[in-house]
Amino acid sequence: MTSVWVLLMIILTPVSGISSTTLLNTFDSKEECVIEKERISGDMSKSYPGDKTFGIECRETHPAQITRLEIEDIAKTFARERFPKATPLQVGIMSADHIKNVHGDSSIISLELYIEYGKTPKKAESFSLFIKDKGVMGWIDEGPVEVEDAESNSTKDQA
Repeated sequence: MTSVWVLLMIILTPVSGISSTTLLNTFDSKEECVIEKERISGDMSKSYPGDKTFGIECRETHPAQITRLEIEDIAKTFARERFPKATPLQVGIMSADHIKNVHGDSSIISLELYIEYGKTPKKAESFSLFIKDKGVMGWIDEGPVEVEDAESNSTKDQA
């Protein structure tokens, strides 16, 4: 499991309405984090000599990992819940990407998929799912798509 190092400013004397921990930056290694910690700590001690109301720390974190199989299971479960009476029901995953924020990858995954259902004529709908902690936190119904277009864009899985 990969880890991420976070550089935090911690307010040692909390003030009402202000978060006691602030994320300053993220790093791939402890060494990078420590270099930046020492630079910021030095600048702060020059600007605020003797001030002991804050601390600058590096901490290791482990972002949640999710496998392709778990993503497929989440998509199939979503399809069955969305179309409980539809048979046959097939799910195609077009993309699965971490949503980026100013600090790099977040723990939210954006999953674009289509769900094909019914016999003749077959129907298909496209969805964007947002997954966090191995569960769907929200989705956008992108609407109906042409079955031929959906089939050409992805591999299908039986739901």
